[in-house]
Amino acid sequence: MEAYRSCVALNPGREESWIQLAGLYLSLGDIPSALRSYLSALESNPSCSAAHAGIGRILEQGGKTEAAIVSYEKAMRAGGGDKATLMSLYTLYFRSRRFEAARDVAQRLCNENTDDEDVSTKLGHALMELGRTAEAQRSFLFSSISNLTECNMKSRRAVDLNQGYGPAYNGLGVR
Repeated sequence: MEAYRSCVALNPGREESWIQLAGLYLSLGDIPSALRSYLSALESNPSCSAAHAGIGRILEQGGKTEAAIVSYEKAMRAGGGDKATLMSLYTLYFRSRRFEAARDVAQRLCNENTDDEDVSTKLGHALMELGRTAEAQRSFLFSSISNLTECNMKSRRAVDLNQGYGPAYNGLGVR
């Protein structure tokens, strides 16, 4: 702990040091000190996405949903948006019944994590809530095919679709 404090004292304008110190405080359960460290990182760089995301996590754990959403959105605008931040933002949007925003985040996650079954399922749930059943079914079907491919298939073909029924599949999986 003292080594981190010394490092920060030597160069208080270095945001990475503040972020690491905040992480250490969080691991010790010292939420107020972690929050102060994140705020110090923001003083040195107001667009520090890691600090915004860290504050968002603290707010989310404290049950402050709207404030957490604002903080996660700031992290995204600052160029953040790692998978954990996006997943948290999706969850908060979904719980807040902001399904269009949840869909947008899930779509971004799908674009960045093309083989992630959980992300595809999240997109399907958001689409279902928006009443976009056909799109949701495609998302769930992809999720199922992805799961089959991962678990059961040695070859590249996960599901053998009958070419004659192409229109019924809405073009999905037909070469």
